[in-house]
Amino acid sequence: MIPHMHTLTPRDEQVLRWQLKGTTDAVDGIFEKCDFGFPQIVLLKPAHGDTVDYQSLSNIVWLTCPYLNDEIHELENKGYIAKIEKFINTDEVLKREMLKAHAQFYFFRKSIYEKYLKNEIDEDHINVLKRGIGGMQEPVHIKCLHLHYAHYRICQDNIAGRIVYHLLQQKVNCDDAICRVALQK
Repeated sequence: MIPHMHTLTPRDEQVLRWQLKGTTDAVDGIFEKCDFGFPQIVLLKPAHGDTVDYQSLSNIVWLTCPYLNDEIHELENKGYIAKIEKFINTDEVLKREMLKAHAQFYFFRKSIYEKYLKNEIDEDHINVLKRGIGGMQEPVHIKCLHLHYAHYRICQDNIAGRIVYHLLQQKVNCDDAICRVALQK
């Protein structure tokens, strides 16, 4: 249920510290790298020791690429969260696809939780796991295009993420390897 991940190399950690403007302690692995070999989408650890990190559990997949973050932020500024939500919710086929993506995200989060904590899921954590992508209580709503895009890259069922991918004109790499500045420090 967990897609293939790259383990973090010292180079990846250096780039991620720059991308995340801080520590890489919450990052467990990399799902996707750009054509230049820099991390784009990572898995966040849902727990540190026996302590569950609710933010990481809710948003277990994280987009780290500064280029994609900026491009998707522009889409959000142009009102695409509401536009995509309305588009999906007015078409029964798309709505079912999106519900399938939320279900897949539930089982994905559950498998990550079980991998880390290796015990039964307590009631507080079940409530987090049952929420939709991005922690939404109502899966017909969209909170963050970044997370939907990142989820789409590891789960093709995420129709909102697929729409974002097409709005980006399928351009998922910057032109000038902007993350290389992380290696110049």
